[in-house]
Amino acid sequence: MSGLMNGKKANLSMVLAYQIAVKLNDYEILDILNYARPDGIFISSSLPSDLQERLRLALGEISATIKAKSLNPESDEALKLSSEILGKFGLETISSIRNPG
Repeated sequence: MSGLMNGKKANLSMVLAYQIAVKLNDYEILDILNYARPDGIFISSSLPSDLQERLRLALGEISATIKAKSLNPESDEALKLSSEILGKFGLETISSIRNPG
């Protein structure tokens, strides 16, 4: 963290910045690094804590990435990207691409 404060670690990835923001419960780091803040995300407290954390991180990354790429959230590209990000956190989707028609 001190590396960020003195400008020596300015190339912090969006994922790591989001993880830091979640841990600190302070999203200002995303503003400082010019990353989009995720939308408000509700994760049920009845889920196991590990799953809550993975969902929170995955959904935050999906939201920030879709905003950063200016994608339509309903597009097939956004759905494919979402599925890939969920997979990165050990989560799966049943179907990520819509059938035409």
